[in-house]
Amino acid sequence: MNQASLENSDKMQNLNFRKAIAKAFDKQAYIDVAYGNDSVPVDYFVPTGLTEHPETGEDFQQGNDVLSYDKEAAQELWNKAKEELNFEEVTLSFLGGDDDVAKTITEFMKTELESNLEGLSIKTVNVPWAQQLDLMRDKDFDLAASGWGPDYKDAISFIDLWVTDGENNDVAYSNEEYDEIVKSVKGELATEPVARFEEMQKAEKIALEEAVIAPPVMQRKTTVLTKDNVKGYDHFNPFGNNYSYKYIDIE
Repeated sequence: MNQASLENSDKMQNLNFRKAIAKAFDKQAYIDVAYGNDSVPVDYFVPTGLTEHPETGEDFQQGNDVLSYDKEAAQELWNKAKEELNFEEVTLSFLGGDDDVAKTITEFMKTELESNLEGLSIKTVNVPWAQQLDLMRDKDFDLAASGWGPDYKDAISFIDLWVTDGENNDVAYSNEEYDEIVKSVKGELATEPVARFEEMQKAEKIALEEAVIAPPVMQRKTTVLTKDNVKGYDHFNPFGNNYSYKYIDIE
């Protein structure tokens, strides 16, 4: 772990510090600047349209704005963090890839966070994707831009990310209650679909309230242009590979 990450590890353990960063940038502007498409800004982990309540049919997402963009609230949280941690200025690294979109993201985040949180400086670090993955797995970063897609139609594909010492838990989050919920969801509740579903909603709420990542940013949408004689290409998979070409016909 580099020296900067070591120096900032205590700050990252502070809830107000994490929440301030999570709420300090405009997610819609992030999408507009970095992607310029109709992706949706979000304040949650499990995407809408992935899975429904087994009895009521309601979507997994029922609304949670604990990590929504709010500049004034972010500044209040930031000032509390300054008092609790006794600092006036801090420099954080922001890790991202080395392609054009990734560079745009790191520069956007630098501008937004430095503008909205007094005393914060961001050092952008852009490296090849494989190197970024290695640095994140080694916990050798302060902030980073990353993403996740579900492997199957179940909320556990996201909820399982932040169990203690989990393979994809790059932020080293640990919460005993959260771990117990995930354990029960993957074990004793496997045959109780309603209780299992609602426990996963509870787990997500814990992760959001503790700002496990800072923050959820967007739910990706994809627009595809096809010729008129190509049929069935609009069958977009919400998990796994984006498209199943078995649905496509050429007329």
